[in-house]
Amino acid sequence: TKQLCHYPEFDETFRFAPPPQDVEVTNHVYASHDVYYVNASSLAENPDGLTPETAFTTIQDAVDVASSEYSRRSYISVAPGVYDKGGVIDYGISNRVAVNRKTVRIVSTHGAERTFIVGAPDPATGGYGPNAVRCVSWYHSGRVGGLQGFTLTGGHSTRAVDTNIEGDKSNYGGAWYSVSGYACISDCIVSNN
Repeated sequence: TKQLCHYPEFDETFRFAPPPQDVEVTNHVYASHDVYYVNASSLAENPDGLTPETAFTTIQDAVDVASSEYSRRSYISVAPGVYDKGGVIDYGISNRVAVNRKTVRIVSTHGAERTFIVGAPDPATGGYGPNAVRCVSWYHSGRVGGLQGFTLTGGHSTRAVDTNIEGDKSNYGGAWYSVSGYACISDCIVSNN
C-alpha cells in the first residue's frame, strides 16, 4: 500500500525499500510527466524551461510552473552554477526555493560540488532577521519528491533559533525546512547556514 521504490539515482539505479515478510510487491514505473530545465547562465530571451536552450535562470521559476495536480510528477534538471537569485515567501520567510504541494524532484546534473543554492543573511543584522533568505522550504502534503545533488549554503532564518512563537516556522532551518515525511534531500552538502 506504500510507495516502496525511490527515485532513480545519478548512476541510473533504483533504491527499493524491502517489503514486509510475506507481502507480494508488484513494480510499476512512473515516469515524470513534465521536465523543466534551469541554468543560472541561461541567456534565453523568453525562457519557458522546456529545453536546455530555453532554460529558466532560477529554480523557483521551474517550481512555479510545475503542476499542482496530486498525481502529476515534475522533474527539474538543474545545470551547474550558483543559484542565489529569485525566491518566494513561504512560512513567513523568504526562500531561494519553495516547493508547496507539488510532486516534484529537483536534481542537479553535475552534483553538489558544482551546483549551489545560496541563501542570505538579513543585510541589516548580518544574520537572522526579517530580510533573511532560507535555501529551501518544502511542504509536500503527502507527495513524494525531493532535492538531489546540491550544496545548500548561506541560508538564514528570520528569527533566532531560541525564539519560539506558537505556529511560527520562520526560525526553523536556514538550509532546509520540510513539512513532509515524503520529501527528502540526498547527495547534498549542507554548509555554513
